[in-house]
Amino acid sequence: MSDGALVTAPPSRRSVLRTCVGTLGVGGLAGCLAPSDDSGTNRSERRTETTTETPSETSESPTPRRVEAHLAAENEADTEVALTVTVRRDGERVAEQTATIDADDGRSLAVDVARPGEYTVEARLRSGTSSTFDWEIGTEYDGRLEVRITGPDQVVFREKLRGSVCENGGTNGDLPFSLPDAEETYRPGTVEIRNDAKSAMTLTVSIVHEETTYFECTTDLGGRQFVSNDAVTASAGTYAVTVDVSDGGRTEYSWQVPTEYNWPKLLVVVDEDGDPLVGCGGRSETSLVVENPTNESQSVDLTLLRGEEPVDDGSITVDPDSETEHTLSFPIGDFYTLRAATDAGTGAETLAYCDCYEQFSPTVTLGPDGPQIEPVTYNCE
Repeated sequence: MSDGALVTAPPSRRSVLRTCVGTLGVGGLAGCLAPSDDSGTNRSERRTETTTETPSETSESPTPRRVEAHLAAENEADTEVALTVTVRRDGERVAEQTATIDADDGRSLAVDVARPGEYTVEARLRSGTSSTFDWEIGTEYDGRLEVRITGPDQVVFREKLRGSVCENGGTNGDLPFSLPDAEETYRPGTVEIRNDAKSAMTLTVSIVHEETTYFECTTDLGGRQFVSNDAVTASAGTYAVTVDVSDGGRTEYSWQVPTEYNWPKLLVVVDEDGDPLVGCGGRSETSLVVENPTNESQSVDLTLLRGEEPVDDGSITVDPDSETEHTLSFPIGDFYTLRAATDAGTGAETLAYCDCYEQFSPTVTLGPDGPQIEPVTYNCE
């Protein structure tokens, strides 16, 4: 291996592929995505890419210790994008890759930073929109930098540090925490803590079951960094979560872990103002199918509630014997109540929008006796 700063490697398939199962007998669920792992591997076969690597400056000194610093890209937009990522050190370009990424798809990039140092990473879309990130790689670094396309002409960076952020987070024995009379979930529950602000923040996350505080973690996160703890809880149940941000906000949250939630996840996000938001990951919007099987036009008022608080709503009219789609947005993946009201009556249903456990695209049928909501649960195994 040369003394160059980067090592190229082709993107690999996910080491673990999980099957998405529709609990109401729906098969062929290609749209359900398993939780992301540290590899950042691709989820699509169709790619167009060009990689250019420029050797960095040579030196007569011994080769520095190799570090593990990887790049990945995630396209959360609903259209295909062409992304160019350029890595520079001391103003000199050391690598550049252009890749076409499908809508709602992600992949690893074929460049890995192997030498400690201070790098500048630029992500540029075909439209001209660009964003930069100052990436500091220490001698003990082990993580990855994600380029995320969050919408049309919107590019952000998130830095994932590998390993548990609080190896001694368990306060009542070894983790994962297990309840003696509760069923275990398919996989232990994980905790991901993410700082979406540009500046560093300190926060404390604690998880309690009844009177037992079994997890407590205080961590310092740099801007745009996120970390995770694996195997925090083993049992289905409801857990009380408290998040306290130094020089910021404080919030409490009820973490619901049903038995059928195979890959439980607690997501803690701190925004630019230091305010925490807690949920279970997953999407930030849902598309509803509204059917009107009658021979008259019908109007329906749709409301999505988080607890008792409405987070989005909309009113639509559907022609006779037809259907339409309507999108509702929410701040973070969680359990929500969808309420549909017509002149004939009101229907409501609790829906999960969690990472790898969700009821997306539920059908709302406008019948003569009021609306009926039929969710289909997609779960990853």
